Amino acid sequence: LSIPELNYYFLYKKYKKVGQKTIICDDYSDFISLYHYFQKNNKAPIDLPSSVYEIGEDAFSQTQWYNDQPQGLVYAGNVLYCYKGEMPENYSIELKDGTTGIADNAFTNNGTNLVSITFPEGVKAIGRRAFAGCKLISLSLPNSIITIGYNAFQGCIDLTDVNIPLGVTRLD
Repeated sequence: LSIPELNYYFLYKKYKKVGQKTIICDDYSDFISLYHYFQKNNKAPIDLPSSVYEIGEDAFSQTQWYNDQPQGLVYAGNVLYCYKGEMPENYSIELKDGTTGIADNAFTNNGTNLVSITFPEGVKAIGRRAFAGCKLISLSLPNSIITIGYNAFQGCIDLTDVNIPLGVTRLD
């Protein structure tokens, strides 16, 4: 399933809303945020353009695509969408090469055991509340980060030091 076949979504170009409902998305899009569920019984894989680096909260929840995903890290295109299932105690994650972003609320509901994450260079965005409530102890952000969402690290009480790269242009 490619993005143009989705029932509803919003396409933002340079953070400006340009429309809604079945807008054609191509590789020139800078930012896409999916807010509505798409065909709940569609089993086709999600084929996001490589330019997508942000995905909105619950974009694919309650979809057959999500239900078909195995336990563990779930990617939608090059974006880490979430961790599915119960996370082991004192868990560490190393994001795969080619990861471009972390979706809104990626670890909010089941990342309480996440203590560390390793980012490859090339990650551009950390979504809203992506790590809220996690037990992160340390964090080293790559220089490729350009946006950090609202309350991305809310409730990470053991996280005492985060260096924000100079290239960050949006910090909500």
